[in-house]
Amino acid sequence: MPANKQLYTDQTVYSILANGGATEIYDENGKLRFDNPQTVAGYEFYAVLQKLSPPDNTSWTWGEAESCFASKSCGMILQFSVISSYDTQAEGDADDLGVAAIPHAEGESQHNTIAYPNAVMLLSTDEAKRKASEKFISYLLEPENYGQFLNMEPGLFMPVTADGAKAESFWNDATVQKYRGQIETVIENSKNGRLFGFTSGRVFPAIAAISAQNILAETLQAIVVGGKTAAEAVSDGQARMTEASE
Repeated sequence: MPANKQLYTDQTVYSILANGGATEIYDENGKLRFDNPQTVAGYEFYAVLQKLSPPDNTSWTWGEAESCFASKSCGMILQFSVISSYDTQAEGDADDLGVAAIPHAEGESQHNTIAYPNAVMLLSTDEAKRKASEKFISYLLEPENYGQFLNMEPGLFMPVTADGAKAESFWNDATVQKYRGQIETVIENSKNGRLFGFTSGRVFPAIAAISAQNILAETLQAIVVGGKTAAEAVSDGQARMTEASE
C-alpha cells in the first residue's frame, strides 16, 4: 500500500499518465502494455512535480493538501473538492481562484481527466423495495430536485447527468453562482473523462484486481519514496499487475 494511500491514488496518477498519452493499460487483445515509453515519461513528470511540493507531502491525505492550498503555501493541487474548501478555509475570493485542465503533452488532441461511473446498487430481494428505490432515485435525478441535492452540505458536488448540469436548481445556489466560471470549466473538462482499464471499448476483468491494489500509485511510491527510476518502477509495476491478474 502506498505510503500516502490517500493523495497518491490511482486517480491522480492516471490523470497525469492520460495527458501524456499513456491512456491504455491493455492492448486490443487484453495483454498488459503498462510498461511503455509514454507511461515512463508520465511518471518522470509526476516525480518532478513531487519535488516541487512540501517535503512531507508523501504522508498527506486530501485534507493536508487542501489546507496547504487554502493557506497559500501551495500554489496548485490536483483535487476535485478545492472550490468548497477554498470558500470555507481561505478568503473565498472567487477572482483569486483559478481552475484549469491538466495540460496535455504535445501531439495529444485533448485534455483528459479521471472519471468514474456513478451508479446505484439495489441489493434487496424485495421487489416492492426495489421499485420504491427506483422511484426515489428517479425523483432525485429530476433537474428541479437534483441541484438541491448537489448543493447540500458540504456542497458543490458536480452533476453527473447532462440535465443536472443545466438545472436551475443547481445554478441558482449562491455559492455556485459565486464560482460559476470555475464550475463551468470543471463541467466542460468532465466531458473528457477517462477511467483506466475502460478506455478502449473493451473491458478485461483483471482490471478489478489491479485497481483494488492501487498499483498505479504504488508505482509512483517506488519512485518518490523508494528511489527507483521511472523505467524500473514501471517495469516492476507491470510485473505486479501481471501477478495481481493471475
